[in-house]
Amino acid sequence: MRFELFYLEQIVASLSRKPTDPKLDAVLYILQERGWLDLGCIIFSQYYDTAYWVAESLTGRLPGERVALYAGADKSGVFFDGEWRTRATRGHKGRGAGSQGAFAGGDGCSLRGVESANAWGS
Repeated sequence: MRFELFYLEQIVASLSRKPTDPKLDAVLYILQERGWLDLGCIIFSQYYDTAYWVAESLTGRLPGERVALYAGADKSGVFFDGEWRTRATRGHKGRGAGSQGAFAGGDGCSLRGVESANAWGS
């Protein structure tokens, strides 16, 4: 019975681990360890859902930072402390990744759109 309990605990421990996404880990490493959070960056994705997920994940792991998502007029906005805001719901102040990092999902990205993300936080 003791061995069974040991193995059951091992199985529970293995299943309880939440694996991280290697691409998200790489983005976080580059932003934080290589200093790109201060320098700014634009990350492109072919797929809107992926871009949205990365932006949402980053805002959860980088509290106080804005993360902009550019994907055309109807899908663009800024995450700030986990909250999604579109241009119609402005009101963020301070430095943020949103003014420096934008995620483009699929439909082409005008770099001038990144400048407007900065204006959203001013």
